Amino acid sequence: MSSDVSCRGQQRMSVEIFQFRGPENCEWVTTENTLNFQMLPGIDVSQWRPFHVQIVDRNDNGVRLVKSDVFSVGLNSVFIMNARARHALESALSPFGSILKVECNDTSLWMYYVKNYVNALDLKKSDIFWSDEEILFLYASMFS
Repeated sequence: MSSDVSCRGQQRMSVEIFQFRGPENCEWVTTENTLNFQMLPGIDVSQWRPFHVQIVDRNDNGVRLVKSDVFSVGLNSVFIMNARARHALESALSPFGSILKVECNDTSLWMYYVKNYVNALDLKKSDIFWSDEEILFLYASMFS
């Protein structure tokens, strides 16, 4: 979820307040070209062209990671899911974002891309660490 907030009566800014991240011992997804993920903010989903991702299923020591249905990519507004997760989550997620196909040699995968943002953060009730006019960290997020 992301929220447009007015910082202490000043300019409006967008603050992303969720991050999808699995435990460190779970599979995750990577891409050969990091530009694929860097280009995501502000994409036009009608022009979407799938890019290739790879599931990382072993750690640096060769130990098998826990199988995942949903994969973190380290971006707040994006995660990757397999067919099982898509089937379970699609109806709940579709009104707020786009489910886009990505290419993977091992299995069918889709990326969820948040496209709808709401102004929901209650600045007075939230525990916020401010720097000048910017939110640096949200210790506790409260919503109106």
